[in-house]
Amino acid sequence: MKIPHSFALIAALFAAPAVAGEAPQNYAAVQHVDGKVIGTIRGAAATLGVHGDMLEFAHGAVRINGTPVATVPKVCEIRYIVDGTHRTLYVNGKQRALPEIPPPAAVTRIGG
Repeated sequence: MKIPHSFALIAALFAAPAVAGEAPQNYAAVQHVDGKVIGTIRGAAATLGVHGDMLEFAHGAVRINGTPVATVPKVCEIRYIVDGTHRTLYVNGKQRALPEIPPPAAVTRIGG
């Protein structure tokens, strides 16, 4: 049975909005490479612990230890590299300047 080209075109047009409207899959991972700790986030939102720092990405904003550090596209790739005391942030492969970042909040132990 042959499908007319017009039917295939109409089916593709109706299917396109469903595919385009799908939410991006979020990905977050930490790697240790050559003495560096590399945190990577891809997608629209994620939270990731990187060498004691908390990297948060949501709604087009990046925070490190609660401090806003960058406004970014709503869907992107963020790479945060810690090399000793030196920290570097990349958004979609381009380096971004980082402000002074306070250390993460201490964890309070109760009863011990």
